[in-house]
Amino acid sequence: FVIGSLRAYRTLVARIGQAAGRRSYMVQYRLAPEHPFPAGLEDVFAAYKGLLAQGHAPEDIALCGDSAGGCLIFGLVQMIAEAGLPMPARVGVMSPVTDLRGINPSLTQNQRKDPLISMRWGLRGQRQYLAGQDPSDPRISPILAGLAGCPPVMIQVGCDEVLRDDSVLMAGHLTSQGVEMDLRVWPDVPHVWHFMSRWVPEADAGIAEMGAFLKG
Repeated sequence: FVIGSLRAYRTLVARIGQAAGRRSYMVQYRLAPEHPFPAGLEDVFAAYKGLLAQGHAPEDIALCGDSAGGCLIFGLVQMIAEAGLPMPARVGVMSPVTDLRGINPSLTQNQRKDPLISMRWGLRGQRQYLAGQDPSDPRISPILAGLAGCPPVMIQVGCDEVLRDDSVLMAGHLTSQGVEMDLRVWPDVPHVWHFMSRWVPEADAGIAEMGAFLKG
């Protein structure tokens, strides 16, 4: 919600797009603290409407995001439904944030195992993004959202992440609403390990797995 750039993500996005056999578009959405919720969500919604306006068929569109971007994608699905727009074909998320209430067990259980995410840093970014808004808003914590009608979803997450339960519980929430769900919990990988593509085989395998799902 507070860091990231097109330059930082272009290689990862290109490799996922290549694995999926799809043209890839990146959204330079606004970041907190200068632009807290709902600025970023409004930007990704504008991008989706822009794709439709350009003539892209919804059945040819797949959404993909990692971490905070995964949260925005689930918020986007809600906005698409509320606006009565056609849904995309598929949704793929990597280590997504789905619950900003801070109550999931893995936040404390994996605090000493997670090699990447510092809870102190994460909570600071969360406060900047919320800027006083209620974390129980379903667009902020999509684990509380009504998502029946969402297209098929794949979630990838590492078993030792502090955000593990954001994925595992979200998968259960989606399944309970009749959404076709594919949860992949990976051992011995950090948060969004896909960034290490061409360095470690697990990253290449994770990208291939996600690409195959999006392609389908």
